Amino acid sequence: MKSISIPQERPLDPTLIRILESLDQACRALGIPYLLTGAMAREILLVHGYGLPPGRATRDVDFGFQVSDWATFAALKASLIATGDFQPDLKIPHRIYSVAERKLPPS
Repeated sequence: MKSISIPQERPLDPTLIRILESLDQACRALGIPYLLTGAMAREILLVHGYGLPPGRATRDVDFGFQVSDWATFAALKASLIATGDFQPDLKIPHRIYSVAERKLPPS
C-alpha cells in the first residue's frame, strides 16, 4: 500500500483533525479496526493529498467499524461520547455527531 502525507500547504481543517484523532484513539484503545469512507475520505486523498480541485462540498465524516457484536459498538459509542467531542443522535442509535467544532478556540 502506498503511503500519502498531507503537505503543509494543504492542511486539514482543525475540526476534522480533532474528530479523526478522537476516533482513532477510541478505536485503538478498544482494538476496533475502522475505515474512513465516503466523500470526506475522497476529499482528504484528492484535495489535501494530491492537490486536485475539490468536488462537491461535504462536512460529514463517515466511518465503518469492524465490531463483533452490539456490545462492542456500544462500548465504542460510549467511549467517543465520554471524550466530550461527540453526542448521540437521539433518534438513530448507531449515529453520533461531532461537537468538536464548538470546542475549538477562536482563531
